[in-house]
Amino acid sequence: MKALEFLKKKGLEVRCSEDNLILRPVKLITEDVKAYVKKHKQEILNELRQVEENTLWSNPHEQGTPEARRETLTQCIDATWGEAFAEVRKALEKAQRQYRGGPEMVELEKRKEDL
Repeated sequence: MKALEFLKKKGLEVRCSEDNLILRPVKLITEDVKAYVKKHKQEILNELRQVEENTLWSNPHEQGTPEARRETLTQCIDATWGEAFAEVRKALEKAQRQYRGGPEMVELEKRKEDL
């Protein structure tokens, strides 16, 4: 994490898009920073990818307003809950299908007819 730490200490935010590095704010990119990035580009990309692999979710609006960050987080939560409920619904429907034709259901149907 040495390369990323160096750039963060310079006040830069570093991201990657495929094999391209994105540094912000541009006004902080000096000739020294350019030379450092050119020399350590692959190391920086590897560090960024390692961080991405260990990150479950990151807010794309780090620099945005609290409202924008809150809205993004709310959308993420809604999507996660929606996916979880869909999985539970599928499992429930599968269990109901299996139960309908099972011996327990046949026995219950017979008892129902006897009443």
